[in-house]
Amino acid sequence: MLKTLKEHNKNKSLHHAYLIEGSSDVIVEQICKFIEIDLNFKIQGNPDFWNEKYESFGIDEARKIKEIQTRKSFGDKKIFILSCNSMTTEAQNSLLKLFEEPSSGTHFFIVADSSEIFLPTLKSRMLIIKSVDALRRKAELSTGQAQIRNSYGDRYEWKNFELVEKFLDTKKAGRLKLLKNITEDKDKEKAISFLNNLEVILREKIDFSSKEQAETLGEIIKCRDYLNDRAPSIKLLLEHIALIVPEQ
Repeated sequence: MLKTLKEHNKNKSLHHAYLIEGSSDVIVEQICKFIEIDLNFKIQGNPDFWNEKYESFGIDEARKIKEIQTRKSFGDKKIFILSCNSMTTEAQNSLLKLFEEPSSGTHFFIVADSSEIFLPTLKSRMLIIKSVDALRRKAELSTGQAQIRNSYGDRYEWKNFELVEKFLDTKKAGRLKLLKNITEDKDKEKAISFLNNLEVILREKIDFSSKEQAETLGEIIKCRDYLNDRAPSIKLLLEHIALIVPEQ
């Protein structure tokens, strides 16, 4: 998710409205990080920033957002993060008009468990991004996770996907700190589980026409094989992975 947003910002093609599928508990924190660091946009105490979570987003909430959006900005950007589990048809039609003619410098990040709650007309006005969490739950809801198991065997543990995503979004110098519990405890099973999940995520993202990326995947597989040795150096192997996996 962050990789997509960073690329759009780098190319000066940041969309006016994103629909991000997944858990708001994880995603909103990441969006805020992107806004503050990559967009250089102060969040704390900024009247041009709106972050709200709704159990149900109705017409009253939509009117409130439209009213805030039309206010004069204090800076060159106005950013909204709206998290919801449901949204009424009336509210969606109201937002549709807003998204059709967005004000310059205004960006919406809509976070929801599933894009299925939105009307096709509204979805067509947004760029849809599926987070790692959404991909995970989609696989869980599919045929007993069979599709992924067929590809990767029984090597993965969904609970560690959040750690992998943080690992990929962290600069190389700081990655080992994220894995401190694994390296200090010399926990071989957790190290293998981490590499299993890293492989799954990279297979979703990797460009196999790139020799460098394909070699990175090969190194992950090789390190996992070394971890199955009798007395592997867990810290050394994970340090190697932290350095060779490209930053997202």
